[in-house]
Amino acid sequence: MLALLLQIAAMVSAVNEWRRRQRRLHVANMHELWAKSRTQRYFQLGQMAAGFAHEIGTPAQTITLAASNLRNLLEKRDLLKDDIATKIKRIEVAISRIASLSNSVKSYRSREFNDRSSLSRNVENAVSITMPMLRIDNVRIAIEGNVDDCVGVSDDEAQTIVINLIENARKAIVEAKRDVRKITVRLSSLEGTAHVAISDTGCGIPEEFIDRVFEPEFSPRGDGSGLGLFIVKQIVERAGGRIALENTRTGACANVWLRCLD
Repeated sequence: MLALLLQIAAMVSAVNEWRRRQRRLHVANMHELWAKSRTQRYFQLGQMAAGFAHEIGTPAQTITLAASNLRNLLEKRDLLKDDIATKIKRIEVAISRIASLSNSVKSYRSREFNDRSSLSRNVENAVSITMPMLRIDNVRIAIEGNVDDCVGVSDDEAQTIVINLIENARKAIVEAKRDVRKITVRLSSLEGTAHVAISDTGCGIPEEFIDRVFEPEFSPRGDGSGLGLFIVKQIVERAGGRIALENTRTGACANVWLRCLD
């Protein structure tokens, strides 16, 4: 009987030790998971901050250039009403863009998104924001076609897509140093899908880089953050759309497909 009691006591002791080890292991695993979760969240916040800094650059340049032009007009006393009104409008659009970006950061925290916007209107706003930089580099831009339906991205996201693609086209044109400097934005829709095609007369995309251009922090020219196309791809795919780049006879073309909403 004594031997049996000792055996039972040993078994109980072993079970208790096993439980203690399991609790320690569980606590250790929870700490590890928490650390990984915190690290992942910091990484996501870092990406968002980098993306915000990247996106705010273009409207900030627009404000700076428009303000500088206004100052020059005042100094020269060449006060043409239409010129001043145009530049003030660009400043207003750029400020609105910055405010929209700020709101998008707030909505990221609360997960409140208005994923519905007019593609044609946002293309026009994006062109207005990028116009000062295009004019400095003597790049012409034209919008062809129209999409009456709304698409499944927010105003801020739609403008982010178009601004980044126009900026990439502008840089490619400047690098190519060709006489014809033109960007064409074509809008169309077919069977519930909106299509935006942004073509340029630039240098095209080197074949060895065409499969890597959407990678974060990858820039084939080495003069950017490498976040623009990465951000665009994230937005498009989150909305259930698709994006593809291709070389053409005259340069390159970025194609974006987004679902139309009823």
